[in-house]
Amino acid sequence: HSFSDEYKILTRQGTEKWVWEQGSVVKDASGRITGLEGIILDITERKRAELIHQFQYKVATNLVTTRNVQELLDLVAVELKNIFDYDGLILGSLNREEGLFETIYEMGPDLGVPTWPVEKSLSGFVIQQKKGMLFTDESIDELIHSGVIKLFGTMAKCWMGAPLIFEGEVIGVILVQSY
Repeated sequence: HSFSDEYKILTRQGTEKWVWEQGSVVKDASGRITGLEGIILDITERKRAELIHQFQYKVATNLVTTRNVQELLDLVAVELKNIFDYDGLILGSLNREEGLFETIYEMGPDLGVPTWPVEKSLSGFVIQQKKGMLFTDESIDELIHSGVIKLFGTMAKCWMGAPLIFEGEVIGVILVQSY
């Protein structure tokens, strides 16, 4: 008898990971089960990529069918929960003249951050890269210590941000964070 499965585990450090396990039952000459042999592989990155792809598909599909921006943002907030458990979602509009992001939508705890700077912020770093990025508290700490960014607000355990681009121009950012 062989088996194969994908599932989540929690490491001793408290990190959630996805693994793939495949194995089979080992029997002695009389047919009695004496053990299991197999392999367990960390598939966290592949699983995350799959979930992000599913998220992108659902959002793109719903862009056509939703009736208003609030409905779309609520859908985004729910679908993002499939990728990772987060505490807050913020949609920030880019004000280039002031060099600030301005909160225009917030779901989750009131973080009391109506504006935050583009320069030296993680949001600013993401829009410079012009792509969505995912950071852990360790990777954020590395960016802080290397001088790439400064910490604005509370340090997140997990932070995901993506630039909002319209007709080739970055107009804002969407942020999801877990504390």
